[in-house]
Amino acid sequence: MVSSLLLKLFSVQGLNWALDRAMSYYAQNPDWWEKLVRKAMKIDFSWDVSADQYVDFYNQIVTNVHATRT
Repeated sequence: MVSSLLLKLFSVQGLNWALDRAMSYYAQNPDWWEKLVRKAMKIDFSWDVSADQYVDFYNQIVTNVHATRT
């Protein structure tokens, strides 16, 4: 079962495709749609989480750079 909807093409056409697909899922699978919405609402999109992810990513890059230089 699909757990998310992805935008495959970053253009007006791609956005229209994704919106059409979302509307189709909503119309054909209202229970699935409600679960998807509830799941999305639980995700923390705050800057604190994003900042922590950037710091972790930066630390991984620094670690990899140091490992390749030794």
